[in-house]
Amino acid sequence: MDGGVRTEFVASERYQGPPGIMHGGLVTTLADEIAAYAVISETGLFGFTVSLEARFKKPIRVLKPIEGLGRVSRNVRRLVTVDVTLAQAGELCFEGKLKFALLDEKAAEQLLGGPLPDSWRSYARRA
Repeated sequence: MDGGVRTEFVASERYQGPPGIMHGGLVTTLADEIAAYAVISETGLFGFTVSLEARFKKPIRVLKPIEGLGRVSRNVRRLVTVDVTLAQAGELCFEGKLKFALLDEKAAEQLLGGPLPDSWRSYARRA
């Protein structure tokens, strides 16, 4: 895929809300993770989710492959917007638009309430 990230995931039955259907909160969690990796792929930096707009088009079934795509649609200084789609068997099931704040080390530590793990430092925005 050019200019984004792609993943495939199969949700087990423990991810269901209604019988046979993936819980909506877990669907949005999957979308958030895909978007986060799209931000890292595009910018080389981590971001913190500041908003998530979700549209559930069709139920996502457990035990069936989910294809997730995430692509940065806007990157303006400290705010990155990512479009995410989730599909099953070629049918669009979910669309999301997520916004991420790119924080410098000091702002990230303030938000987290403590020091950044060493493994995260290289992904913080330069002040």
